[in-house]
Amino acid sequence: MNATILLLCAVLRIASAAEPGQRLVLTGHVFGPDGKARPGVALEVWHTDASGHYRADNGDGPARLRGVVRTDAGGAYAIETIKPGLYPGATHGAHMHFMIDGKPEMILFDGPSSIRLARDAHGVLHVSHDFHLKGGAK
Repeated sequence: MNATILLLCAVLRIASAAEPGQRLVLTGHVFGPDGKARPGVALEVWHTDASGHYRADNGDGPARLRGVVRTDAGGAYAIETIKPGLYPGATHGAHMHFMIDGKPEMILFDGPSSIRLARDAHGVLHVSHDFHLKGGAK
């Protein structure tokens, strides 16, 4: 008997289809200090909504658009969400926060050190970003 095994990337859906904003799909891998892909690494992620707010009430507390995903057997992850908005009054600096095995990371979507976004035929933004862990992480 022949068996086919299909391993799918771990996917986190942060923003529902009803959430206003530009749809964004972020994919990538997590690599350890030795350069090898790391399976099972937790990525906690949070970001602002399209209007630049973490919470609808602008209060303190956890961001509304947030979640956790673990990398798959090959160290891959995927996040389906919206492009974060700029803080009110800001002209650049749209970003996404990550906590990866207790270490903070951030991805910028505009400005001099931003990552490159590509738009598909359906208008969805796509970006790929790999995280390279320093010593001490799994």
